[in-house]
Amino acid sequence: EEIDISTVKNIGEEAFYNCASLKAVDNNNTDGKNVFSDNLTKIGACAFQSCDSFKEVTIPERVTKIGVLAFADNNIEKVYFNAKDCTTEIGIHPSMRPVPPFRNNSKLTCFEFGNNVENIPENVCNYLTNLEKVVINTNKFISVGKRAFTNCTSLNEIHLASYSEETFNFYNLEIGSGNDVITKDIFTFGLRMEEYLSTDSDYDVTVTCSSKAFDKEVKLSVEKTVNERENGSYS
Repeated sequence: EEIDISTVKNIGEEAFYNCASLKAVDNNNTDGKNVFSDNLTKIGACAFQSCDSFKEVTIPERVTKIGVLAFADNNIEKVYFNAKDCTTEIGIHPSMRPVPPFRNNSKLTCFEFGNNVENIPENVCNYLTNLEKVVINTNKFISVGKRAFTNCTSLNEIHLASYSEETFNFYNLEIGSGNDVITKDIFTFGLRMEEYLSTDSDYDVTVTCSSKAFDKEVKLSVEKTVNERENGSYS
């Protein structure tokens, strides 16, 4: 039920395939909630496929590669994805269906990206048909990779925890192909304008309320300077 791989850097292909009773990959993990060690850099194809006792997974920042079906066919309910520069592989099943890393996790309804994840990797949530909510914590959100949310037919919210509606720059957001589920209306925001103005950001911010990602012309542009923020004024 438990194994300590906290010193491991590279988890090979099918390393724990079909280990249905495996609950913990570290002595500090309990109840199927697995926080992988910061030492980890690669997770091979099918490495944790059919590990039915997994409930939550935290991917650390240094991971650069996650293989095909690495966490597929599990009962994972939530993923915390902190990998800053990661490639997620996708293969093709003989039936011609895509086989991304987290496929067939029917209980996985929430996928959360950490503070340092500026670019959502290609294919990362592909075929999570019951995924309802994505949380993005960074305040430097830039792009969504190709097919990142393809076949996510239940997705109804992308929550930008570090932005207000007025301060998120839709115009610079890049959305790769295969993400038709993403519309402007799907975004929600974690801050109000006054909360954003009280942050310690020391740079000018240009605010736009339209996006080249959605093929719409810019409708609003507001500039906020450091001086205005420090004086508590905004127009």
